[in-house]
Amino acid sequence: MTGQVVLLLRALHVCGLILSVCGSPALHLPRQQGPANPVPVVGAHRSVHADALHRHLQVWVCQLDHLKLYTDYVLNVTSVSAQGNSTRLTSFMVEDIVKPDSPVELRVSPGGPRKLVVEWSPPPTWSNLDVFPLKYRLRYRWSNRPRNHTVQLGPYESTRVALGGLVPGRAYLFQVCAMELLDLGQCSEWSPPVEMVLPSRRH
Repeated sequence: MTGQVVLLLRALHVCGLILSVCGSPALHLPRQQGPANPVPVVGAHRSVHADALHRHLQVWVCQLDHLKLYTDYVLNVTSVSAQGNSTRLTSFMVEDIVKPDSPVELRVSPGGPRKLVVEWSPPPTWSNLDVFPLKYRLRYRWSNRPRNHTVQLGPYESTRVALGGLVPGRAYLFQVCAMELLDLGQCSEWSPPVEMVLPSRRH
C-alpha cells in the first residue's frame, strides 16, 4: 500500500488535484535533528475502491518546521494497515524559491540582412552574478500577430543574441526573462516589449 500512497501523493502534487484532505497535527522538527538523524513520520491512508478514488481520497498532511536551506534530509514515511507495516525513505533538499526581477535595458538593432541583434542587462537587484549566474529566455513575434517564438539562449550568461531569418519590413516585438542558472526557483516576469522594424532591403 505504501507504493500506492506515495504515487497518489505525487499525482496530487503534480496535478494540484486535492478533492478531500485530512490534516494530521503538525510535526515540529527538533532543532538538533539533522541529516544524520532522520525524522520518522507516520502516515495513515484509508482504503477506498479504485472507482471511487477520484471522488473520495483521504491524505495525511504533515508539516516540518525549522528546516535549514540547502540541507539534505531523509523522510521516513510508514504506512500501517491490517496487512502490516511498510516503510519508504525519501531524500530531499530544502531550497529557497527564487524569482529574479526582469532583465532591463532591452535594446534591438540591425545586424545585417534579415538579422536583428537583441541585447539587455541583468536585473540590477540580482547580486553576485559570478556566484549565482543567470540564464535567459527570449521570445519575439510580429507586432500584429499573437503567436510568440521562444528561444532558450546559450551560453547561459550571455546578454546578447543575433536572430536571423527575419522578414524585412516587418515590425517585431521582443521580450526577455531571466532564471537562476540551475533552475532553482521560477523564471522572472517578461520584460516590457520592445518593438523594432527590420529595415527593408535596398534595391
